[in-house]
Amino acid sequence: MSEPDQPAESVPDTGVPEPFILDLTTRDGRVCERFATYAEAKRRLDQFPTESLIGLAFIFEEFADGSERVVLEDGKPLQLHRSPVEEAREITDDPLPLAEDDPEAGAEGNFRFVEPPPPGWGDDLPLSE
Repeated sequence: MSEPDQPAESVPDTGVPEPFILDLTTRDGRVCERFATYAEAKRRLDQFPTESLIGLAFIFEEFADGSERVVLEDGKPLQLHRSPVEEAREITDDPLPLAEDDPEAGAEGNFRFVEPPPPGWGDDLPLSE
């Protein structure tokens, strides 16, 4: 009697059907895809040219308690959690404003000009006696 074929990759039993999440940003936009195994997510990541990536690419694992943490190739999760806020955040190429439009929110009147010390002042002061 022959044994059934073993899968090439073992799928951890976390209670989540596709626990591995590839999360990265390219020049064309954000990519967030789910996979059954780490190896599948890694293969998908390798399909992206390095020069098209913006920032870091992460592979997260979703656990039964609902937490999603960065996972290493050896399967060990790090204490770096995926935030649901980041998933909803829209990334744009628009420049950030240098000042607020609201004059009440600014730091007007908080500037103080300080004159430099006169030449020679403080140059010869001993640090201790």
